[in-house]
Amino acid sequence: MTTPAADDPSRWWTSQQCADYLKVKVTTWNSYVNRPTKSHPAPKPIRYIGNKPVWDSLEVIEWDKTRPGSPISA
Repeated sequence: MTTPAADDPSRWWTSQQCADYLKVKVTTWNSYVNRPTKSHPAPKPIRYIGNKPVWDSLEVIEWDKTRPGSPISA
């Protein structure tokens, strides 16, 4: 099943865009994705362009609202 975001390129964020939004380094974002916590895993990519993953920007924004250490959740 495909999510609406998967068909809407305006909602796709690269690793760099996710990291920029979260105000972290790309390596930190990649750690969130590749080593998720059990209680609060990072969103999964919605698709790949070649070998590069993209995420639904709205999902990343929602995830950040409750991310431990996020200024938004503080």
